[in-house]
Amino acid sequence: MFEIEFGDVDDGEACKDNTYVQQGSLGIPAMAIVNHIENQSLFTRDCYERLETTDQQDVINRITMYAMALIAGLQSVMAERDSANRALDKDALPVLFAQLVKLHHGVFLKDVLDSFRQHVSSFWSEESVEQVEAKHRKQLRHHLARHHQ
Repeated sequence: MFEIEFGDVDDGEACKDNTYVQQGSLGIPAMAIVNHIENQSLFTRDCYERLETTDQQDVINRITMYAMALIAGLQSVMAERDSANRALDKDALPVLFAQLVKLHHGVFLKDVLDSFRQHVSSFWSEESVEQVEAKHRKQLRHHLARHHQ
């Protein structure tokens, strides 16, 4: 999407000739942002071009800050790891409600709760775990009733 450079591009928020917008160790050429704006649509380009120069610079800075925040967030994503800090071999567990509610209760117990029972028991009481099991059973019955009428 953008040409992003790591390391010190120049000191300050933007270079003297406005070629880069920088935050921390990330720098994006201002023209890359302008090109991105122009590639969106005629409407977007026309709106940008009607802005005063200072407002255009503000738009460039805001898009750049968003892009850099997105990159910083993505850099902090970590892979699921086992106790020896190796990447997990199995696929990620279903985490969306729509995925969990479709699991048969035995599969939910085996693949979700049992996989994390030791960890969960450090933070939840047995009663809380039982409530999760009961809630899943109830939601599964509701889901099956709705979809098998």
